[in-house]
Amino acid sequence: MLMTFCLLYLFTEEEVRGPPPSPTVTYITSFAPDRTDAEIIETNIENQRKKDEREAQFLAREERRKEMYRALARASGMDPEEIERQAAEEQAREEAAAETSTSQSDPGNSSSGDSEAGTTGGDAAE
Repeated sequence: MLMTFCLLYLFTEEEVRGPPPSPTVTYITSFAPDRTDAEIIETNIENQRKKDEREAQFLAREERRKEMYRALARASGMDPEEIERQAAEEQAREEAAAETSTSQSDPGNSSSGDSEAGTTGGDAAE
């Protein structure tokens, strides 16, 4: 009987724990919370200036790269202006084809889709 009691005691003993403590949230701020509107405008103007400088540097690097490829084409006996013209024509054809396929796959953008607009049931529920 003592053995039964000991076994029951071991199985019925519960350990109760409370909920874990809530985490402490630490907010990281990049800007002073008491900035004035003038300071905000000033930093926005400065950031836009930096962005414009990076864009200008990117465009200058891109133009330099194109000029190096033009020089390589000339040294190879090719006409870089003709190559650029063909590339521009091909890009225009691809864009036109993409626009055509987009307008054909979306009947809402074409004029023939107007007759089907009332049959979708989107506004009928209102």
